[in-house]
Amino acid sequence: MSTTNNELVCIVQKEKREKVQAFLGKNFEFCLSLAIENEIYKQFYKSPEAYISKATSIRNNIHPKRNTVLYSALVAGDISVTFMVGLSVQEMATDEKKKSRANSLQRDFFESRMTEKTRIFQMNSVLFEDSTKKTKLFPNSDSVGNF
Repeated sequence: MSTTNNELVCIVQKEKREKVQAFLGKNFEFCLSLAIENEIYKQFYKSPEAYISKATSIRNNIHPKRNTVLYSALVAGDISVTFMVGLSVQEMATDEKKKSRANSLQRDFFESRMTEKTRIFQMNSVLFEDSTKKTKLFPNSDSVGNF
């Protein structure tokens, strides 16, 4: 008995979906992980990369120990699986992670607008401050230019 191309695709697809279900099962009870995987598949079946990416982001962001608020809301049924699968990575993040990202964006914004003179001044300020503390920033060199 020979297997057609469509049957082979279905077999591979079924194996991949079972792996994703097991992957999600590490964070969620069995029935919930099946429902999540099914919803991810419905929304992303045309793009295997997006399917895997969404499953990974859900598993990494909605964790019982790291994101208790979203995890508890999902388990309690306060938010639907469909709604949760539709969330972006930024929306799934914990408040702590959102603050960290905002701080990084702000820092990157200011650093990108620094002129070369400002960078040199900042570096010299750090080196001067270090020399006033009687410690060496670069223990194996006597001057700043010898990195």
